[in-house]
Amino acid sequence: MEVKIELTNDQIDSIAKQIRGSGEADSRFDINLMEGKLSEAELANIIQKCEVKKDFAAHKTGNIFIEYQSRGHKSGISTTEADWWAYILADENHDEDIILLCKTEKLKDLCRHYADTDKNVRGGDDLTSRGIILPVKDLINKYIKE
Repeated sequence: MEVKIELTNDQIDSIAKQIRGSGEADSRFDINLMEGKLSEAELANIIQKCEVKKDFAAHKTGNIFIEYQSRGHKSGISTTEADWWAYILADENHDEDIILLCKTEKLKDLCRHYADTDKNVRGGDDLTSRGIILPVKDLINKYIKE
């Protein structure tokens, strides 16, 4: 007799977390494959709920511009319905080598820290927008524990 058990992605994710409970890497191929497949499915879901921007100056400035207002009206990150926010960073040859991906709420929280600073600036076409000049290193370092 063949028994077939169907699990949801959430259940599989929970099992994978339990297997990794020690916090150490697991060298078993089947576990790594399962985690890889879960991660691929998660990324596919994220992309469906993601707003994507491209920055051509970050390679020179180390910053990204996060618009929240245009022509006196809320825009950009203030009005997005996306759960995730992505920045494609282009280099000096306009090659797109890096994508930064962040939960929108986390990005909003980080931007709020700069609201009353010199990083809250005018930008965009004819300087009709307002946004936060966010150092890429701050975005990354926010989530790296020393």
